[in-house]
Amino acid sequence: MNCQRLPVLLLLLSGCYDSTPKAVPQVAKGSPMEQKIRSPGKADLAHLAEQEATVVRLLRSRYPDATITHDESDLHWLQRLIDEKVLTPEKTYELQCLGAVLGQVFAAKTPLRWVVVEDEYGRELALQYPNTSVIVFPTTMISKRVEDGRDVDIVPIYRTVAAHVEKLKDKTEYKR
Repeated sequence: MNCQRLPVLLLLLSGCYDSTPKAVPQVAKGSPMEQKIRSPGKADLAHLAEQEATVVRLLRSRYPDATITHDESDLHWLQRLIDEKVLTPEKTYELQCLGAVLGQVFAAKTPLRWVVVEDEYGRELALQYPNTSVIVFPTTMISKRVEDGRDVDIVPIYRTVAAHVEKLKDKTEYKR
């Protein structure tokens, strides 16, 4: 099978109005929506580290014993920030930093790996399941929900996305 003809699968959780992930195939190679997917560079990794440091500063300003360990305990710290409405919907960057920490948990606890996705809309860090076209964008999973005034339940989001990715990874239409 020619991998150039495979659709790129994006789990666009940031735009969902329920808790179920949506799979949206993108237009195939050669179309206006062509995407380039590559490994993150040093600057990308530094940006990710700065986003995590921003969350650590937010947490420690309220909870001095807070730590980020790239496991589900991080998700509970993030949930506290959300539940206590520490960040208003206008704090997009800080909310996206929470999403970056969520992404770090995915990267540490699942096979998902950080990549950079470039398309006509710009350049964004995302997570990709190896050897597939399954991609998730964790940095906006929290911010979009807060900005839209929706409830944010981080642990269920994490578990739902992980389960959905696990189900999709073996489908032949997403193999590379």
